Amino acid sequence: MLVFLLAVFTPLVLLAAGFLLGVIWLRDEHARLTALREDITQESATLQRLAHDRDADVEARGESPPTGRHHEAG
Repeated sequence: MLVFLLAVFTPLVLLAAGFLLGVIWLRDEHARLTALREDITQESATLQRLAHDRDADVEARGESPPTGRHHEAG
């Protein structure tokens, strides 16, 4: 009887433990990706603000603002 109970409940306990570990891992990954997305959004907003400020400075000096990103062929 004891062998039967061990044979039935051991896999169930292992499955439950694996499920809980998976849920915890997914929650941590979701939190990490959410924080990364927020960092990227903040960085993008900062870069846009810097570009806008640079364009405003160029216009204030009476120069024409840059029209695009042209790279020389290397």
